[in-house]
Amino acid sequence: MSNLYKFSKQGRSLIINTPVTPRPWMNYLWNADGYLMGVSQQGEGESRYLTPRVELETMSDKPGRYLYLRDDEANISWNPGYRPLFTSLDKFECEHALSYTEIRAEKNGIYSSVLYFVPPKGLQEVWKVTIKNLSSKVRKISVFPAIDVDLAGSFPEPRYYNNGGFTTMTYEEKINGIYAWTNNPYVPHDKFKGFLACSEKVSGYDCKGDVFLGGDTSVSHPLLLMEGRDCTNSSNVSSCRMVVLQNKLVLQPGETRELIYSVGFCSSLDDAAKALAEVFTKGYSERSIAETDAYWNKIIDNCWLETPDEKINNIMNIWAKKQMIFCGVGKKGVRDNMQIADGVLQIWPEGARAEILDVLSHQFKDGHTVLTWFPYDDTYYSDQPIWLVMGVTGYIKETGDYGILDEIVPYQDEGSATVMEHLKVGLKLKETDLGPNGLCKLRFADWNDALNVYTDENAESIFVSMGLGYMLKEMADLAARMGDKKFAESCMDKHAKLKKLVNEKAWTGEYYAMVLHKDGRIGAPECEGGNIYINPQTWGILGDMIPEDRLPLVLKSMDEKIEHDFGLPVNWPPYEKHSYTIGRMGAFPYGMYENGGAYCHATGFGIVANARIGRGETAIRLLKKIMPDHELNPSSKSGAEPFVFTNCYITNPKRYGWSSGSWMTGTSAWCFKGLVEGVLGVQRGYDGLIIKPAMPKDWKEAKVVRKYRGATYSIKISNSKGLAEGKPEIKVDGKLMAGNVLPVFADGKVHEVEVG
Repeated sequence: MSNLYKFSKQGRSLIINTPVTPRPWMNYLWNADGYLMGVSQQGEGESRYLTPRVELETMSDKPGRYLYLRDDEANISWNPGYRPLFTSLDKFECEHALSYTEIRAEKNGIYSSVLYFVPPKGLQEVWKVTIKNLSSKVRKISVFPAIDVDLAGSFPEPRYYNNGGFTTMTYEEKINGIYAWTNNPYVPHDKFKGFLACSEKVSGYDCKGDVFLGGDTSVSHPLLLMEGRDCTNSSNVSSCRMVVLQNKLVLQPGETRELIYSVGFCSSLDDAAKALAEVFTKGYSERSIAETDAYWNKIIDNCWLETPDEKINNIMNIWAKKQMIFCGVGKKGVRDNMQIADGVLQIWPEGARAEILDVLSHQFKDGHTVLTWFPYDDTYYSDQPIWLVMGVTGYIKETGDYGILDEIVPYQDEGSATVMEHLKVGLKLKETDLGPNGLCKLRFADWNDALNVYTDENAESIFVSMGLGYMLKEMADLAARMGDKKFAESCMDKHAKLKKLVNEKAWTGEYYAMVLHKDGRIGAPECEGGNIYINPQTWGILGDMIPEDRLPLVLKSMDEKIEHDFGLPVNWPPYEKHSYTIGRMGAFPYGMYENGGAYCHATGFGIVANARIGRGETAIRLLKKIMPDHELNPSSKSGAEPFVFTNCYITNPKRYGWSSGSWMTGTSAWCFKGLVEGVLGVQRGYDGLIIKPAMPKDWKEAKVVRKYRGATYSIKISNSKGLAEGKPEIKVDGKLMAGNVLPVFADGKVHEVEVG
């Protein structure tokens, strides 16, 4: 365990015991109305609103949020979160929890805590500030909350309109705070107004940030604060849009005072006043956090794991689940959101269903999809239909709800179709959008955004061809269950032919190449850099495209040629120079990101693939390598938050082990799926839960409590017989059962399952 942090409350919170970490360790808080705040252990972060039509409005961007305290008699100033003044603190800790972040500090006999949370409803965040005089004398303390006002966003408008030059900020007694609005006529809704308000009467304010900050405009040395002066009650338009309130407190020895601040969006001053009246009600903070906790507990309890590894339990039971749902909130891309939905299905099927239908609406009538719908990007990537099949079939296996196939969903461009038709048009596109070898075209790129073969528009992706194999088998299984025997047989026939073709064209003798193009192969032994890529190997397993005699060679190549101390790089070795044949891959420095970085999302594919073929030891080894704060790459070195997955670890010697892209990565979904369905072997299926563990030998027992189709399955797994090597014996409610598919009880009861 690192000395920088510890888990608390059964993993539901993380206590960070220093304000200085390699980079800010963020928590994210949001609600169903679209309000989102990021907050670091230092209290800084962004405040945003994302509308149902995916229009972004920003109140303040990183760092954007500050709280200053000042001893008015001694003229000593500090921040409870240490930044941006960097004044040393006597005591500090930050608690990142599912529904809040709280920073607790002491300085010169003054205790302070700042509790940040987003209420379950509304478009605001709340800062509950508690100040206590720990000394034996009367203390005079000023509290200065401050935010950078942006009131900009992402929506269609003429050039130069999206800036703060249209913003006005004034103090309004009606809300006991600062009200800001924009004159931009192109804003997409009436909520482009905001506020910073307080529950108590303020003693002063400033809307002119340069007045508070002074001539150097530095948040780390605001002259008004440092010189012991009070706010000047200034209003402002356009420039230096930092707004500040001041509350002056006189605290008797042992006295505690509480202040509630709120930042948010509104449609009018009256709208703000109405929202704030509720926020400032006594007990509101406690009620809000309790309601949000209840929401998270319900989701978390839908699938609860007990493994011999406490760290895995803490992250996978709590934070990976939050991270998956956050990715769906923060990302709006077809491939990303459908993979995330596939992971979320096991903990929140109704939320995943809504996400699946939303993603499908961004498919074009010809079968391809947008890359992202926020920001809008319709660049033609070749992998997208794979994820549509994964999400929909996963949903039916989870819920038994075949009715989703008849749902009518619009296309991105024109017309509408049933969900089943959406899947078929995507499948048809992959079957027909082929290159000269009869394999799937790469197009601009596949899942690997950075592999762009500019020299050949007909280049073929072996990874997508393996993904087509996955699609064909999944669609065959689904069609057979729908009674469409002819379509099912056609899919299996096409799978057999595709498998034969891939093995003729893409096999290198030890593993599969990544791309075929007019001048040769990418990801083959003869290449100068990038001799092997991981995705064709893992997806060859997932798509059932690898003949039995070649599988040992592929696994040996995965283990020996590409696996790294930090997980699985996309390719190895990294490229040392740029080439238009490999595109952006070669523009990255050696070992950076897709160019040889240890890519956690791709490692997630590897975890699922290895577990599927019974290699639980390898699956857990890979999982531990990409989990935060691994012994070979601790968070003190990588910079990664020690409780959520990151996107990539850099292998370049100049930045060795540094991480990028935490929180916003589909890695969490694949790792959760790999652990639950792969290693622990509790797999959703059309006929019920399939039990097929692949546990490491040193895991002697584990437990999964899983809510599934209206019943709870308490599954105790004993590994004394080596479950990865044979068929388990299964008892349900004390009775030995035949086969390994649990009955669908749907009776609201708890059923005890023993696996061994």
